[in-house]
Amino acid sequence: MTKILRMDNVSGAESDVVRLTVRNLSLHGTWGKEWAHMLGFSEDGYSAKAVDRRLSIPYASPFAGVLDIGGARGIDAGPLSKLAKFGVVIDLDKRQLLSGKSTSKNVGLGSCIDYILATAEHLPFQNESFGLVTCFSVIDHLPSKERAREAVLEMSRVVMWDGFVSITIPNKLFLVGTVSMGLKRLLDRYVERRFTPKELRDLLVQAKLRPTLYDCSTSNRIGDMVKKYNMPEIITKVHPAFFEALARSILACVRLLGSERSKLLGARFGILSVKVTEESSHE
Repeated sequence: MTKILRMDNVSGAESDVVRLTVRNLSLHGTWGKEWAHMLGFSEDGYSAKAVDRRLSIPYASPFAGVLDIGGARGIDAGPLSKLAKFGVVIDLDKRQLLSGKSTSKNVGLGSCIDYILATAEHLPFQNESFGLVTCFSVIDHLPSKERAREAVLEMSRVVMWDGFVSITIPNKLFLVGTVSMGLKRLLDRYVERRFTPKELRDLLVQAKLRPTLYDCSTSNRIGDMVKKYNMPEIITKVHPAFFEALARSILACVRLLGSERSKLLGARFGILSVKVTEESSHE
């Protein structure tokens, strides 16, 4: 189930976005899924990232670069680098970066994408270096919300004026997931700090980024990726019928809430924002 809500107009860039959307979706085709499979992503894993694709593919420009923060092997940056002028992935996991770099070279993307060891809070790039910055399910794994704020400020610094920043994270208002993650943090010592849509919006505004598009989704099934990263290990051993019943119950509750409320309560949400001048941010 997907909900998309326009939060504001994209000042000065909307016609370009429409044009790029048509171009990018055409060029992306099935190649993004093929790339995901090359990197070992399951069908569930690829489906779980649908929000990420909706808030990034239409906004990659052939005239500017794309930076993917915490992109590991380049699951998102690979396809985006074919649509943009160039692509860059940063991550803390050197092994993942080397694996992605090797795969990119093998499929002819070696000259289009670079893999760099760096942190989200200290990006090794000059101001206004990229037309699109993406950060998918990353800031929720930083040690504190203050570090998340620092990371968003860095994204704003390196994106061009009128460029886009796309961030997706698990939704704190999705109570089933938040309770499950609380147990996982307690039992498995897993680090994740969830945000509400308002909390993320406030971070963006503080960084002089104008929230433009809100998107959320709740899966109609609970696959292996959801179990691995969102549930305590002990619960994942329960019979599969339990997860099927749980998924049906969650979707039924979301429908009962109605379209407006469910826009804020999806399991995973994202906000696309545009970097604006201080003057235009008050318009």
